Amino acid sequence: MESEVDHRIKARHVYENELRRHAVSTKKASFRLMTCLRCQSKILLKQGHQDSHQCDTN
Repeated sequence: MESEVDHRIKARHVYENELRRHAVSTKKASFRLMTCLRCQSKILLKQGHQDSHQCDTN
C-alpha cells in the first residue's frame, strides 16, 4: 500500500512525463489537467475522454 505522498508524487511524475511525451502546447492542448475527485491527485485527461485515471483509494 503506497502512502498518500508517494501516490501524489507518482501521479505528478506521470503527468509531467505525459506533457513531455506529447509536447503539449497551451494553444491546442488535447489534454486537460484535472484533479481526481477520489484521491485528489492531479491527472491528465485526454479531451473528450472520461476519467481513465486508476487511483488506489477504493
